[in-house]
Amino acid sequence: EVEGIEEFARGGVEDESGRTVKLTEHPILEPLTQLKQSPMAGLEIRTLLRIADAPRRSRGIETVVEGPAGLPLMLDMPLGDGRVLTLLSGFDKQWSNWPQDPTFVVLVLRSLGYLSGVGRDATSYSVGSPLEFASTRDRLLPDAEILLPSQTSGARLRVATPVKEVELDDSRTIASVSLPIDLGQTDRDVIDSFLRAGIFEAWLTDSSGEAKVVNRAHNVSVGEGDLGRVSRGELEKNLPGIPLRVRTAAEVEGQGLAAADASQSTFVMLLLAGLLVVEQFLGYLASYHAPSTSSEGV
Repeated sequence: EVEGIEEFARGGVEDESGRTVKLTEHPILEPLTQLKQSPMAGLEIRTLLRIADAPRRSRGIETVVEGPAGLPLMLDMPLGDGRVLTLLSGFDKQWSNWPQDPTFVVLVLRSLGYLSGVGRDATSYSVGSPLEFASTRDRLLPDAEILLPSQTSGARLRVATPVKEVELDDSRTIASVSLPIDLGQTDRDVIDSFLRAGIFEAWLTDSSGEAKVVNRAHNVSVGEGDLGRVSRGELEKNLPGIPLRVRTAAEVEGQGLAAADASQSTFVMLLLAGLLVVEQFLGYLASYHAPSTSSEGV
């Protein structure tokens, strides 16, 4: 919430440390805070937006750079799963001379890396970790079923599990379904299916009886990381009923150097060479040649 606009005389308003602005320990400013002398000595902030202090503290907003008179110059605030950086001054000469300062480029590059690196959930998990599904649909029945991938095209194993309500930080409530595996008590068929690569399905039902399916790929096949060449026998085995024509490099080697093709190419090259010789001879005949002079006198 903006309360007003503060204007400062040219040359800035220095704090007790003799600096126009003050750096914090924010990760964006790490290369600048490690310098012995302040890199912001030549920075002038001439106009600055003043915001309310109480809402800023209640929303978890952090000060990245402190401007003249101790007012916030740059803020870091949460937005959903990410972050937002807000500059309370401008790039025009009436606002500041920051675009002409060398620290501006450093701050922009560090800000891009910071904003693109926060708020990302972990993309890896340990083998055997609980399988979790989430749904935002309201009023779900307390029972759900999870279909595990099968080894063949036969029936898939179904596991019944309860639906739990989880309250998020923003006062939203989601339905969560979890399938933990206990090696000591869980049936062997369930463990084998749980560790198998494939698509897991969570079947949920709302209060009106309508089914909702949430799909998730939980495991990765070991063979997906194999970069070895696939043999012809493996292709025919894994792709039954599909006509295949495999051509190796040895089969196509030298196909363009057949005797008939080679002789034809040689004839064309000789014909072109003969045409070039005739062209040069005709050019010689058509050119001017000075008459030869005799050394005999009259």
